[in-house]
Formats: sequence, C-alpha cells, structure tokens
Amino acid sequence: MKRCLLSIIVVLCLLCGAACQTENHLLDEKFDTEEFLPDYDVPMEYAASNGKLTRYQDVYYAGMGNIAVYYDTVSGVTGAVCGKADCAHDSMACNAYLDFGNISGIQIYDGKLYWLQGAGYSRILYRMDLDGNNREQVQILDDLQGLAPRFAIHRGHIYTTVMISEVRDGQSYTVLEIKEYVLGQKEQEPHVIYNEEYTGDTRYNCRFYGTHMYVAVDTDRTLESTSYDRQFFSYDMATQEWKLLWEDTLQWSTRAYIVDETGADILELQYIGGTTIQRVRLDFETGTRTVLGEEYALGDQSASMIEGYVVIYTFYKPEPVESHPCLILDWDTFEVVAEHEIEGAYVYCYGGDEDGLVFQQDGFERPSENEEMEIYKILQVPYEQDQEPHYLMQYDALYTIGTSTWESIFK
Repeated sequence: MKRCLLSIIVVLCLLCGAACQTENHLLDEKFDTEEFLPDYDVPMEYAASNGKLTRYQDVYYAGMGNIAVYYDTVSGVTGAVCGKADCAHDSMACNAYLDFGNISGIQIYDGKLYWLQGAGYSRILYRMDLDGNNREQVQILDDLQGLAPRFAIHRGHIYTTVMISEVRDGQSYTVLEIKEYVLGQKEQEPHVIYNEEYTGDTRYNCRFYGTHMYVAVDTDRTLESTSYDRQFFSYDMATQEWKLLWEDTLQWSTRAYIVDETGADILELQYIGGTTIQRVRLDFETGTRTVLGEEYALGDQSASMIEGYVVIYTFYKPEPVESHPCLILDWDTFEVVAEHEIEGAYVYCYGGDEDGLVFQQDGFERPSENEEMEIYKILQVPYEQDQEPHYLMQYDALYTIGTSTWESIFK
C-alpha cells in the first residue's frame, strides 16, 4: 500500500512539474529574471520619445524625418545610419531610409537596429547592423492604423499597441489593442493579449520592467479635463496573465511614470484652478497610491520626469520668442537644481540619461517657392547649472516639390 501511495505521489509531482513548465511562456531561461538585460530589454530612459530616440553605449540613434541618424559622443560625429559607399542619403535606396511619416519607433535589440515601416494594410519589421550595413526584412506584422501606435521588442517578443476608434449604435468607443508576436517567426498569428473598450478621451502609456509590461490608462469621459478614470495594469510575460494593480477616479491624470520591481513613481497633472503637478508612489503589492511632497504650479509650461528629476519646459506657445526657460527640479523636494535658457523653437522632452535631459526641437522653412526644408534637432540639457545646453544632432531634409528625393544636410 505504501509503495502504491509513493508511486502516486511521484506521478503527481511529475505532472505538476510538467504543468508548471507549460505555464512559463518565457522564450529563454536567461529571461527569467527581474534584473535589467541591456541586450534584450526595452530601455526606459527614452520611453517618452515613443521610439524616436535610443542609445547604445556611446552612440545615440534617432528617427529624424525619414531616415535614421546617429551621434557618436566620443568622436562628435553625426550622420546617416547607412553603410553604403558613396550614398548621398537622398532616396529610398539609402540604408538609413525609414519611411515617409510612417515610422513606428526604432529600437536596438541584441546588437541590431529595428524599426517598423508601413506596407499597405500591414507593417514590416526591418533591421540592420548598427553601422548601417546588412539591412533586411524580418517579418510582417498587422497594421497599426489608429491613434498613438507604438511597438517594442522585449525578451524575444514584439509588442504592438494602438488606439482604434469605433462607432457602434451611435456611440463612439476607443479600443486599446495590444498584440504579442515572437520575434523572427514569420508565419504566425498575433496573440491579442489586450482588447478593451473605453468611452471618452483615452490615453495610455506602456513601460517594461523585467518579466512584466505595465500599462497606465487614463480616460476623461466628460471631455472637460476635470475627472479621469484611471487604471494601472501589469502583464506577466511568463504566465500571460493580466492583473489590475490599481484603479480610481481622480482630478489628476498621468503625465509620466517610472516603474521598478515593487511599484511606480508617477508624475500627475491636474488643470483645476491652474495647472499643477505632483509626484505619487503606487505600491504594486498593496495597490495603494501615496502622495509624495507638495504640489508644484506649472503655469503654461509642460513637465516630464526621469529618475531623480522633474523637468519643466515650454512645449508650445503661439507667439515667437528668442529663448525660453527650462527648469530641472529635484523630484523629492521640487527645488530647482538648474535653470537653463533654450534658444529657438520650443521643445519636447524625450527622456534623459547620465549625461543630461534630451529634447526634440523641430522646425520648418520655405527657402523658395519650389523648396521645403524640414529641420530636426536633438538637444541635450545638463543637470548642472554651470554647463550649457548643446545639440547632439542637427539634420535638415531639403525637398524639391514634385520630386521623390531630398537633400540630406548634417550639421
């Protein structure tokens, strides 16, 4: 009898072990960690750029207009990410060519530069070496027609997100759809991991940390910027399960956030009685939201956050000015640690790293009746008061109306 019971226990243990193995959907044993894997994880330092900027070691890569541009911080050299000899970087034959206004992000993964291009009702994932050689098509993904399309490659999977507008029975809806693919599998049906309807003005942001994707969704059902239905989810890549970590209806909305293993630091924004910001901490285990410190009056400027700092800057004003302020605050106290003047057009914060905050600064000129010039700049603002803002990249694309080529101008 004892021998029979022992045999049953052994069989149950083996079955349990097999079941546990089938529940783990991670693609490699090395992915089963919450530690950051620099070759296989989405870098979160530039998450606010939505795939327009990334960095690998000493080199920045950016999608600027219709081509990929690099800046080497050691040599100070900038140019097109194209390894073709004698290429003028002025046509679709250039290896650096991304797409005309149809880019869905760039990302470095496992030593290659990846990006999406439009192709009818689909998107094509391309990649090439970091020196601009060996450009190739990887696989075809579903279309991302809709609002705020984004994609990311994380630990062997591709994730695409998009907001799709729908009308049913006279009612307008916004559907947030998230799909998961296996990188490199050309013949596969996408795995729809999230598909939910929202009513009103809905915004979302995704962040990745370890084996999880975190999604913050804010919905303004009244369209008056006074009340937001807010949700914060996590997706476990090993079990392929979603968990609602927190939800509430507040006057505050999500402006930016940073996640770690135990929670999220969130920069919140509200417009009632004047625009103000505050920092809160969301604890994943308890689902509690704790306000940290005091509110800060934002005025007519915009704000963003990276670890340790909050940045206040001028995103847009209708009247032209020669310069505008950029304040860097300590994220615990909101005390100003540096104040800089940014020359020229207004900016948008892409994020930051150990060398400073990084901003987009674009412009447009009409040199003649038959010419249009699109101007793209990446600006770096240091955290220290005694250092000056400076440009990492400056790229101009000069178009002659009626032609399909352009002139690439690097400064």
